[in-house]
Amino acid sequence: DGQQIYAADLVRRSLEVLKENDEKLIDESMITAWLDRIYADDAAARWTRDYDEAYANFTAACLETLHPFDASEELEEMFYQAFDSIEVLPACLESEYQQHISRGQPLEAAQLLVPVSWRRYCALRRQGLVDEEKRGLVKVVHVPYHNEMGLLVGMTS
Repeated sequence: DGQQIYAADLVRRSLEVLKENDEKLIDESMITAWLDRIYADDAAARWTRDYDEAYANFTAACLETLHPFDASEELEEMFYQAFDSIEVLPACLESEYQQHISRGQPLEAAQLLVPVSWRRYCALRRQGLVDEEKRGLVKVVHVPYHNEMGLLVGMTS
């Protein structure tokens, strides 16, 4: 039931607020009160603790160790994790991507990249669907792709 990317209590409280206001015009002045209800009790403290921990980890691992022109795979992963997003290239589009790059068309090549959450990317990597042999800026994933529906996660290529 769901992807479990959000805390269950926050989802439950959010749904309660939405049900109470179903089919009503949204009064923007009430949004702060809604958020206060959703993040009541220990939810706000938990969010603050998680944020502070992520901030401290990022500062210690990235900002304090940052050196110009020093590429680090660990720092790259922490960057993607901090923003919970990474762009991947479906394997079926790899040759088209390389053609754009070789023609000096980086913008066209970038349009072939598909954004996924960091958690989804890690799950694909655990399943062996990320091409780990090809190091570089583009992460190639072996997941079926549809030009209108995007990555068809859960199906094998």
